[in-house]
Amino acid sequence: MKYLLFIVALIVLSCKKKTHFIQRHYYETGELFSEITYRLSDTLKDGVFKEFFKEGQLKKKIIFKNDKRIGLSIEFFKNGNYKFKEERRGDTIYASHFYDNGVLSTEGKFINSSPPIEIGWFKFYRKTRTLSDSVEYFKLGNKSHLNRRLHYGEDKKNIEDSSCFYKFHLKQIKDSIYDYTISYKPRIKDSNVLLIVGKDLNDNFSNIKDVKTDTIFMKNKNLKTRLILKNPYKHLKGFFYEHKTEIRDTIENDSLRMRIKEKFTYFNTLTKVN
Repeated sequence: MKYLLFIVALIVLSCKKKTHFIQRHYYETGELFSEITYRLSDTLKDGVFKEFFKEGQLKKKIIFKNDKRIGLSIEFFKNGNYKFKEERRGDTIYASHFYDNGVLSTEGKFINSSPPIEIGWFKFYRKTRTLSDSVEYFKLGNKSHLNRRLHYGEDKKNIEDSSCFYKFHLKQIKDSIYDYTISYKPRIKDSNVLLIVGKDLNDNFSNIKDVKTDTIFMKNKNLKTRLILKNPYKHLKGFFYEHKTEIRDTIENDSLRMRIKEKFTYFNTLTKVN
């Protein structure tokens, strides 16, 4: 009876349809370089991909489903420490880079598109684990725009000369009257700065050419105004436009060759009363 059961089990296993196969690649000297799982029906990546150092240590591990990355992907240094880690959750990719000593180097997130789009704040660290920079990416249509930057010294203080940022301050005077102070630290030194705001701008500013906007020149990079508001929150959408014209050189007939530097910094913010 035991032998009969064993034979039946072998028959069942042999009849089970094989759905995937693993393809392996090797270094010229014979060591395993990589292995990846494919689906038999359409030869799409569908399973685990692994890549190895010549000495045999795992270098990369990526999971595929229907030829697309899913879940956690990791990459290692030869010493076994993380080099890169990426996790895909729905429409968002969370990515981290590391120094070879295991200390976090960079972290940020992307919109899971093709190609991925940077979004929100990215943080950069020194090997000493102190924060070096915070850089904000703003989604404009289907593109990512490098928006703000905060640069820090080893003492964790913001170095304004290497930064670009804005501040909104709303202070109640009485009843529905408020003082609104807006300040902006431009990226381009000695540039002129305009503040452009629009009531009906959408979140990704794709309708900027179709809506009415107000333009205000920011003297000394600061603006102070008094507003009458019914709501203690003020939702502002718009951008700072900084520009500077430089003379590059002279050409024939005493003409000048000019260069215009410009920077757009967008905001979509709710400012609370302080």
